[in-house]
Amino acid sequence: METKSILKEIGQALLKTKGAEFYKCALQVNSASYAKYRGNDPWEETAYNQKILENCISEGIQVVGLADHGDVESSEGLRKYLSDNNIHVFPGFEICSHEKVHMVCLFPETYSAVDLAKILGNLDDGAVDKEKTAPSNKTTIEIAKAVFDKGGVWYAAHLTGDCGLLKLQQDGGGLSHIWKQEKWVLAGQIPGRRDELEPKYIQIIENKNPNYKRENLASVINAKDVEQPAHLKHQASSCLIKMTKPSIEALKQAFLDGDSRIRRQDEIPEFHQSQLIALSITGGFLDGLQVHFSENLNALVGGRGTGKSTILECIRYALDIRPKSDEAIKIHNEIVRKNFSDSRITILLYSNRQGKKFILERQSGQPHNIYDHEGNLTHQTIHDILPGIEILGQNEINDVAKERRKQLELLNRFLPLNMPDIGNILKKLRENRNKLVLAIDKKEEVEAEINQMQRLKEQQNSFKQFGLEQKFGEADIYEKEKNRIIARVKQEQETIEEALRNLDDALQPDLQFLAKESTKDLINKGLIEKLRKDFNQFLANAAKPLKILQNLFDNFSERQAKDLEGWGKINRHFEEELRKLIEKLPDMAGKSGKQVANEYLKITRKLNIIQQSASNLKQHQNYVTELQKERNALLAELDNSLFDQFDALRKAIKKLNKGVLKNRLQIEVNKTANREELKDFLKGFSGISDGKVEWVDEVDQLTISGLCDAIDKGKKRLYETFGPYGIKEGVVKLLTGLRTQERLKLEEIILHPEPLIELNINHKTESNPIYKSIEDLSTGQKCTAILHLLLLDNDDKAPLLIDQPEDNLDNAFIADQIVEDLRKSKVKRQFIFSTHNANIPVFGDAEWIGVLEADEKQAFLSNENTGSIDSFDLKEKVEEILEGGKRAFEIRRLKYGF
Repeated sequence: METKSILKEIGQALLKTKGAEFYKCALQVNSASYAKYRGNDPWEETAYNQKILENCISEGIQVVGLADHGDVESSEGLRKYLSDNNIHVFPGFEICSHEKVHMVCLFPETYSAVDLAKILGNLDDGAVDKEKTAPSNKTTIEIAKAVFDKGGVWYAAHLTGDCGLLKLQQDGGGLSHIWKQEKWVLAGQIPGRRDELEPKYIQIIENKNPNYKRENLASVINAKDVEQPAHLKHQASSCLIKMTKPSIEALKQAFLDGDSRIRRQDEIPEFHQSQLIALSITGGFLDGLQVHFSENLNALVGGRGTGKSTILECIRYALDIRPKSDEAIKIHNEIVRKNFSDSRITILLYSNRQGKKFILERQSGQPHNIYDHEGNLTHQTIHDILPGIEILGQNEINDVAKERRKQLELLNRFLPLNMPDIGNILKKLRENRNKLVLAIDKKEEVEAEINQMQRLKEQQNSFKQFGLEQKFGEADIYEKEKNRIIARVKQEQETIEEALRNLDDALQPDLQFLAKESTKDLINKGLIEKLRKDFNQFLANAAKPLKILQNLFDNFSERQAKDLEGWGKINRHFEEELRKLIEKLPDMAGKSGKQVANEYLKITRKLNIIQQSASNLKQHQNYVTELQKERNALLAELDNSLFDQFDALRKAIKKLNKGVLKNRLQIEVNKTANREELKDFLKGFSGISDGKVEWVDEVDQLTISGLCDAIDKGKKRLYETFGPYGIKEGVVKLLTGLRTQERLKLEEIILHPEPLIELNINHKTESNPIYKSIEDLSTGQKCTAILHLLLLDNDDKAPLLIDQPEDNLDNAFIADQIVEDLRKSKVKRQFIFSTHNANIPVFGDAEWIGVLEADEKQAFLSNENTGSIDSFDLKEKVEEILEGGKRAFEIRRLKYGF
């Protein structure tokens, strides 16, 4: 696939809304005429409006609220000028209530000046020509109800100032009765940082003053009166408000949940968490799906079968992250098979570890490819980019809750990134083990050969004692004479004999072709007759010397036979003497001289080889010693690294217990409690059953090094050390008889830590926590305990994706604790959940919500179905899916008596 298409798909996904984002808002901006009202030199309106715009742009202010005292007409020019230049403007006014509370009232952008004038006139009882700051005849709550009824929203201006809700007095007392009307009093403006307020105001705002106690916190904003354009440069004149897009509904949602949605500029943490930025899927059930995720909390909602789980499993498939249990693997494979056939998924990622963006692309049935942000193929892996990312499908939280090993993996997320690489140490130990086994085998082989040397020398001396060594030398000479002389003489004699036979045959040709009978019909009979006579004459003359040669050869053959017979007698005599000597040697009778000579030769050669090996034995011993020293150092490094890792984990858990997990979980870690690896090692040998390894769990301070030391010291030490814990004879025999390979493998076994997790089941009363071990909890409580840990940040700041985290959970725990954890953690970590539980996207205040729909063939995620809860249309969809609609929600409210 061309990288251009990858970049195009991701570019299209990035055009989608990423949900609620922070907008910089100045919500109390006055018009040019306001300076005159305050007794200051007036501004020319055009210059004033232009300067306001310039300062909005320079200060990054995106949203403005207009709030002239008792007036809407004078700000119309500013409203239009800012709107025409892409500044979102909420028109409105500031009004003084009957209790003299100053209230800034803001309305939708679509409201005209005439609409606002009518609203203001009604609130002022039609007294539009009175002093602008004169109190209305209507109370604060009456004005608040009217503003909400007209589709607006308001906040208490100058909250701690002379005309502020928290400072004004009534009949000698404050206006706490108004402050506690939290349905109508959502937010108030403070002049700067909340920690710079007088302690009495901090107590009220933080809901710690019993006289001002509310069920829900009021939101506080910075919105200093902007009387001059330069005031926009003051930090107190603006704040950051999280919205999908600026609207009165979004502003109201922010006031309802200021803890999540309102920040001063200096309160925005500089987190750069790893994240999945954008997603695009082509083909399959999710064909055409494109998502631009928020870096905070994302919630996928929708009816059954709309593809929520499918999206998360396809992301897991793209990242090639293995599910945590066999059942989860089965479910994952089935979802991918049914919904991701002939498909492609593209994901834009950001890596906190590398500070870079990457694009991952995977087609069904193929490995994934990872590109840099410019589309160049890299050799990075997901572990390189997002080492801490976690994805859990349905019920996988429950799988983790059942196994302490998986719980330990979860806790290891809190280890510092610079921890020793245990895996690398184990790899080096395995490499050392392989070398050491070969080196020991070679050393022992040489030692065994050296042990044969004396026996071989004795055999060699026996040969020498009976003079066989000399005879073998003579036998070698006889063998050379036989092969080099005697055999060659016979060969040459045979060659001459064959040549004479061939010559004799050649001198007896068939001359019938020259006979008279054969030539009587020819013309040149006389000439042919002459040829025949010449030929016969030659043959007659040649027969004489041939006869002489044959006689000479016969005489030669006789002499040769006598000479060879003489050599044969001498050789037989030698062989007889050699046989008699061989019979004197044990185990050699019946063997030929050649066989015995070969035996002697083999002994001699073997001795030479052994002597050479003996000279190298020291080298082999030194190499074994060197490898053993290397191994001892690695084992010491392993022990120290395991201790350092455990110590770091213990400290991290101690910090968690005192911090974010206080009154929620208590965790302890037993350093070597998980001994399954050792038991599995022992059970790998024939005859070792579960019952024969029970003693392993009974030993108080079991260590692998201590066990190996006892093995080295023999059976007696093993019985002394482990007998009281029930070690069986068969296991002792096994351990003391381990081969080198198994003995070294035993050294590499790790006794892992084991967590002990307890959940506070009395979560509603922090002063009286009741902790219960995870083994003794219900399924829902177990999952709650694990989810507490999952929601915590890790050093890699990597995303967490969970399919229906509410499954098996107690709803009260979700509302009271899980959502609270989620709201705190989402600031510095990305979460992507699919859910049916309203608590997560609504109370968790998800920055991005996607409402999925589907027919029998395909899932859909339309633009109007994405955003945050501050989007009116989306809010209705979420309400319908998660609450059953307004009517169902209202019926439940009435039945509960709320």
